[in-house]
Amino acid sequence: MAAADRGMRLLHESVEEASAGAQDPLEQVQNAIRAYLSFFDSHPEYAELLIQERAAFRDRKVPTYFAHREARIGKWRRLMQGLIAAGRVRAMPVERIMGVASDLLYGTMLANHFAGRHGFFEEQAEGILDVMFHGILAGRERARRRRRP
Repeated sequence: MAAADRGMRLLHESVEEASAGAQDPLEQVQNAIRAYLSFFDSHPEYAELLIQERAAFRDRKVPTYFAHREARIGKWRRLMQGLIAAGRVRAMPVERIMGVASDLLYGTMLANHFAGRHGFFEEQAEGILDVMFHGILAGRERARRRRRP
């Protein structure tokens, strides 16, 4: 468990360092996503450790990954709240944004690990950011769906 904790501290440091250099909050999000995927691409042993922890300590109420995520997610909640207040992100529950983004990244990390994929994190980050920032529907379709009762 100490090794899993160490991995999560290193992940946090990597994400913080990458996002700290950006002034724009959306750029901070971009840098954080890239750093997250890059970290696990460079350190697949930490993904494996998280999987092993879950298998060995099933009775643990909150696995290390989720305990660390919850302890550090406040900064990102506040950032999203600020973006919503500034009209840069559409008004929606911040918990929805955080949950979807977090699950998407965690799932991508696990899928990469299980599939043995390495070296594609930049492309994956771009895809995630494109869908997160622009959605999948074209403007006309978004407008049409908004008019539905």
